[in-house]
Amino acid sequence: MDDVRMIDETCAPYRLLASIRRRLTVQQYRTIRGQLRAGDVDGAVRGMIRLTDGEKHET
Repeated sequence: MDDVRMIDETCAPYRLLASIRRRLTVQQYRTIRGQLRAGDVDGAVRGMIRLTDGEKHET
């Protein structure tokens, strides 16, 4: 049971990235993906939130 929860927590940032991929430039996507792969999950999630919030306020 703990393994399933750990896998879900690991995949969640990747799912979030996939859901906002069309709103990002190629460079933004690669940067966030690189942060996730390097283990900087907090930085990647913070970046995704910052990027998506900025788009919401502009329109």
